[in-house]
Amino acid sequence: MAVLDAKWYKVLGGDFPGTQDIIKQIMYQATVSEDHTVKINAFLVPLAEDLPSARLLAHAALTGNQGLDSRFPGVLVIGLPWKLMASAYSQARHIPVERLLDGLTTEGAAGPANG
Repeated sequence: MAVLDAKWYKVLGGDFPGTQDIIKQIMYQATVSEDHTVKINAFLVPLAEDLPSARLLAHAALTGNQGLDSRFPGVLVIGLPWKLMASAYSQARHIPVERLLDGLTTEGAAGPANG
């Protein structure tokens, strides 16, 4: 199972999900029935670049006074090619999550985006 939330952040410009969004996404994952395994928990953001597939941009995590808060899982920030997404939407075409994440590259991925 994938827990995905589309966002309009300009992560390449330094605009990352904040604490409230990260907590909400972690809570979405926490509500998944034990009958299911969450394989990926991620924010999906548009990329202006013309890429063939998704790109891992960062790992959003909660922090405290001592740094990263390891009590909570992090949330991936994945960039999706805007042209591909807009084309699929305008044609009411479904793109399977597996296809979007196939060949996911970590090139240029940032460290934790702290909330």
